[in-house]
Amino acid sequence: MKKIIIYLKHLWLLTALLGCSYICKAQTGTLDTVLIKKTLNIYFVIKLKNAPDQTSRALILDPNLIANLDMPSKAEFKKRYGQIEADMFMIITAKPGVKFQNLSQIFHLYGVDKQYQNYPVYVDQMETTEPKTLLANVGSIETVKVNKEKKYIDIETIFHNNGVNFRKEAEKSQQELIKKTQEH
Repeated sequence: MKKIIIYLKHLWLLTALLGCSYICKAQTGTLDTVLIKKTLNIYFVIKLKNAPDQTSRALILDPNLIANLDMPSKAEFKKRYGQIEADMFMIITAKPGVKFQNLSQIFHLYGVDKQYQNYPVYVDQMETTEPKTLLANVGSIETVKVNKEKKYIDIETIFHNNGVNFRKEAEKSQQELIKKTQEH
């Protein structure tokens, strides 16, 4: 279980970072570096005791609040829940007492004025692709900030510093890879 929670923590970071992956390729004669940003599309089903299942494509949850994690294949998931497009599926059983709020509830709780609620939503400074499906355990959120100048809302999680460090390391690795390919 510890390995799965650690994996989920890293997977959560990847989800929050929009699953960035970078590919370099060589073309004839000269070396041309091509960067491709890919969104990892994860579909979450959250099972709660004495409540209907909740679904999301954007989840903010401390891995320590997970009682069970199931990662079925696409075929298994389709048998249980029907046809849903995603790269990966996670069925999460939260520990007793864990509650989730949707985006509207989070806005209300953190006092986000209605005039700003149509701004793009970022989680730890990375834009979410489907913010209307966002679910969060409020204990996993540090702050919700409205950037009026750049016109977006940023939800900072308890993982914010880890995410920033992860992105810095990824960018550093990317730059090193580009430098190496250009040297050859």
